[in-house]
Amino acid sequence: MTRQLRVAVLSGVFLLSSLAMVRSAQAQVTPPVLSSQPTSDQMTNIPYFTLRDGMSSTLTLQNLASTPTKVTLTIFNTEGRAHVLDPITLDPHSFKEVQLADVAPQGFDSGNIEVAFNGITMVVTCQVSIFSLAERVSFESREQDMMDFESTNLAGIVSLPKGADGFLAVTNVSKNTLKYQLTAGSMEKTATLLPRETRLIKLNENERVAPTLVKLQQNGLPGDLITTGYVLNLKNGYSSSFFMVDPGIMRSSVLAGAHFRVGQPDPSEGFPEGTRFSSPLLLANVSAKPVVAHVSVDYTVENKQDSKGNDEDAKNNSTTVSKDTVLKVKDLTIAPGDVQQVELSDALGGVGQIAEAGVDIAYDAAPGSVIGQLTSVDQSGDYAFVVPVKDPEGMSEALEGGYPWTLENGTTTVLHLKNTTKDIQTVGVIIRYAGGTYIPDGFDLQPYQTIAVDIKKLRDSKQPDGQGRLIPSDATQGQLVWMQQTPYTVIGRAEGTDVAAGTSKSFSCIIGCCDYFWSDFTVSPDPMNGLVGEGGQFAVTNIGTDCFGNGFLWYNVQAKAASWSTTNAAVATVSSSGYAYCAGAGSATVSGNFNDKNYYMKPPLYSQCVYSAFIYPTPSPVNVGPYQVEPVADTGHGPALSNGCAGWYRYVTNQIQNQNGSPFAHAGIIMNDVVDFGTTNQLGLSPIFGNPVTTDSSGNWYNDLYEVCTSKCPTPGGESDALQSWTYNNLGLPHSNLVIYKCGSITIDGR
Repeated sequence: MTRQLRVAVLSGVFLLSSLAMVRSAQAQVTPPVLSSQPTSDQMTNIPYFTLRDGMSSTLTLQNLASTPTKVTLTIFNTEGRAHVLDPITLDPHSFKEVQLADVAPQGFDSGNIEVAFNGITMVVTCQVSIFSLAERVSFESREQDMMDFESTNLAGIVSLPKGADGFLAVTNVSKNTLKYQLTAGSMEKTATLLPRETRLIKLNENERVAPTLVKLQQNGLPGDLITTGYVLNLKNGYSSSFFMVDPGIMRSSVLAGAHFRVGQPDPSEGFPEGTRFSSPLLLANVSAKPVVAHVSVDYTVENKQDSKGNDEDAKNNSTTVSKDTVLKVKDLTIAPGDVQQVELSDALGGVGQIAEAGVDIAYDAAPGSVIGQLTSVDQSGDYAFVVPVKDPEGMSEALEGGYPWTLENGTTTVLHLKNTTKDIQTVGVIIRYAGGTYIPDGFDLQPYQTIAVDIKKLRDSKQPDGQGRLIPSDATQGQLVWMQQTPYTVIGRAEGTDVAAGTSKSFSCIIGCCDYFWSDFTVSPDPMNGLVGEGGQFAVTNIGTDCFGNGFLWYNVQAKAASWSTTNAAVATVSSSGYAYCAGAGSATVSGNFNDKNYYMKPPLYSQCVYSAFIYPTPSPVNVGPYQVEPVADTGHGPALSNGCAGWYRYVTNQIQNQNGSPFAHAGIIMNDVVDFGTTNQLGLSPIFGNPVTTDSSGNWYNDLYEVCTSKCPTPGGESDALQSWTYNNLGLPHSNLVIYKCGSITIDGR
């Protein structure tokens, strides 16, 4: 069932009169709160951890919910024996690190982990970072669940630099004994695994230099056997992961990777002088027929442009200009079972300092025919960074990702996002820290573009978000969430790097939010009032809240409307980009008609997040005028104030209003009036010409005097009826007031 609540109010912004109000109202935008989702018992598994041979293992648990979540951990040793830890409570929107050396009992120095909780699907994510600070090596063991498997076949690519060893940890998470078959080049192994047993297999028993396709088959159910692959060279500090994937979860003939390093790194990253990176992309054909693959890269080059002038101030005020390029690298034919390599740095030599880069692979074969592996490594081997190469439409992908971030102990965390399509895609980002939330404006990713969101640079820039908030200078860790507006178009990952220690962490799991996504459009302020001849731009904010209470804001999306329309062009016109012009006094309804999406899980399998597109109209009343003047408060009355005459006086607060009687809140309007008497003028009053007055920000002015002063008072039953005609800035109002003067009262439009 799809839940998508929608209550939209769109009101316009006329810049000449309400710019300050726009900023104030935008700062108060608050994403709505969803009703509670059903919860159930959930469970996921991590294939491998180890405390052997000087290695450490840190389990990262992340709670994406806005409420505390209790987690139960069960540690299994390599033989499958279980040890259950005391429950751990995760605070809302937070992460917690568990040093396994502190909680694993004797005899549990290696094995696998089960993570159980009660909550929304995928509201808790986890992975294990395995590292040695002494040897400067690190790799990840990621959680795996049923969304990662469609068949009982897995495939990966292992590449062994000189002196390195490759390992594959296989774990049986079922309740039955499993039989598996492993092939890696000339190596073949057949073995059985008991329930929850973990076995570590060395892949280079026979010396091998060329990258090799690794295949694994098992006789259980999909997902019964999970794996972690890694490569180590403890002599030079080389370490990397490789991924065993089920080709059956792939739905497209496209692969992509977000952020690889080539050439000289940015000096701000802190790598040793002279460090240079290469990025060998490995592609393997796991099908039975030859496949043609097309490799392209996108990259961004940043150049500084000095301000005009030769003085020191001009040099200090230089600006950075980014240029994004998509470059075709190579077409290659891959034989069945073969692995081919493309060095991406060869294609990017001489283009300058590259700030960001991503890779795209399209192949001419059925989905799942090709898998990829990409590692950026420096010339020493000490710095190696694995880049997940994935199908953006794969079964384990969806709408968004959520990761921990930290700047502690010299670590920097950067979020990398890549558009994998030929169309512009919009992404929202939330950065949480202790005590607050920072929501930058939405990112529009150009076709195939990769962007970087550097948390430290964003914090240190003191750049406010759309609601005027900053990331505090003492914020050092938190949680970040990103969401794509069109499913299966963007991939992302967060990379935490400690250059001094020579270690890194990478988080790239997608979380499965779909059905409960909430979307709305709103514009501030409300209501909208304008004077004839004025105009301004509608400022539209798109608000979205995901399944876990994370609120995304995309500001200034007015230009993305499918169309704009008006019900009365004589009063207000509107351009295709949402710019409104006040043509004449009166009322009109202006509508922004926005492309929107209704998300739901596709039946009958309910394993794919899809959407139906529709136009979401957002009508707004536009009042051009004002239309009338009415008294809103009596500030004094009594016998006539003027000397030498009898009668009555009345002080009122007058207000300019719209047709519906609501205030026309506009400051600085010069109002004037003329009072003309008709045939009923028993008191013999003469026409009255008022003095100019000026409205305040509420459209009011105070102590406007109405007075009867005549020798004919008191006259029993005598009265004089008049029409009071108003002008504003020398323009007439459509409505005139009926004023009835008597010797003991004055009424204005019956008031």
